[in-house]
Amino acid sequence: MIENDFNTSLTNTKEVNNETTNDYQEIFVDSFCVAVDKISEDGNSEYSFVNRGETSVVLVDIDGVLITNNMVKLPVISHFVQPVIEQEVTDSFQKLVNLFEDSVIISTNRSTNEEGVFNSKEVLKVANKFVKGIDGNVPIFTNLFKQIPNLTKEDISKAYLSKEAKGEYVERALNRPREQSLLHYIGKRLSERIPNENSLDHFTLYSIEDLSIASPNRKTFLKHLAKELKKEYGIDVNIKNYVVKR
Repeated sequence: MIENDFNTSLTNTKEVNNETTNDYQEIFVDSFCVAVDKISEDGNSEYSFVNRGETSVVLVDIDGVLITNNMVKLPVISHFVQPVIEQEVTDSFQKLVNLFEDSVIISTNRSTNEEGVFNSKEVLKVANKFVKGIDGNVPIFTNLFKQIPNLTKEDISKAYLSKEAKGEYVERALNRPREQSLLHYIGKRLSERIPNENSLDHFTLYSIEDLSIASPNRKTFLKHLAKELKKEYGIDVNIKNYVVKR
């Protein structure tokens, strides 16, 4: 499966063609800013998706998308490169937030615990400072390991306990896949905005990520989310994945 997706990725890279299946569409673009412009053209309207009565969410990656310098992705070398989000990217991101309101989400494989090899702590520090300067609520979901959904886990045993209770809690950990938090965040947002069952087929999951040989099976994570949203919330999902190539 991974080998087939890798071959498909190489073919697409050479021919710069877009891939379309029944519920998954992949569009190649030259930059994050171009991706935002193309998404804003969907429906040819100056109004936000919410004001147009549409239910949509957009996932934005960090590496190669918000931070355009690919040196920050290299092991060890990343420690000698200051991660920077350029003003042009900032302006386009604000435009995206204006379009989707509170349905813009940053999703990344970067881990808050990793700082030795890939300098992820510094990258996430820059990303967190960036979203604080944006006019809108933008959550960051980390450590997803999109290549293999369900692989990474998080302990939610203390999630709903007070600070005092957490100190006294001694039971064993209750682990669940990390993408479950992202899944339910999306599901809750969409459920609040879907007025009736006839609107279910109007939901589009947008994604903006970079073209990387380290993640040849790009559709895997997105289609996994779509499958789980259908299973958990009864929401039918179409996917438009904008892939930044350089």
